[in-house]
Amino acid sequence: MGWPRGIENEEGTFTIYQPQIKQWDYNVIEYGTAIEVVLQDKDESVYGAVELKGITDTDFDERLVQIRNSEASKTTFQEG
Repeated sequence: MGWPRGIENEEGTFTIYQPQIKQWDYNVIEYGTAIEVVLQDKDESVYGAVELKGITDTDFDERLVQIRNSEASKTTFQEG
């Protein structure tokens, strides 16, 4: 699965762009991502950003990282 990733439901379309790592000590990760929202009854996109923090489980042999217990610490969306 590549980036960006989309989610559609009865409220609209949500596009999540590739996260950017801000800090990571191989246990706790802080990262941010941009989001685009198009509500069902609107023609224009609304853009925002979300800052998140979570716990990582790292498999170095498989080169995989799983993030769990992820929580948003800050959200910012354009006014419109």
